[in-house]
Amino acid sequence: MTSRESNKAIDRAAAGWATRLDGAARSPSEDPAFETWIAADPRHRGALARAMAVLAYFDSAKALGAQASASRGLKTICGTWKATRPRRRR
Repeated sequence: MTSRESNKAIDRAAAGWATRLDGAARSPSEDPAFETWIAADPRHRGALARAMAVLAYFDSAKALGAQASASRGLKTICGTWKATRPRRRR
């Protein structure tokens, strides 16, 4: 019986692979290791997709600049959540 890898461990490994795949730090010798990792568990593909999405989001935020992100995104999100919270009936 093999032990099941935790979601946290998968997410950490996926973050590492996403960083290597996104940047220039990856070497061709890592390709077999990546192929082995991605094929080892169906959850690895999903975790890698999420990690790549996070990197893409950070790239977008970086391109917009810190001021644009803070002034538009966070205020809008915080204001919307408070305004749309349903009231409890008694």
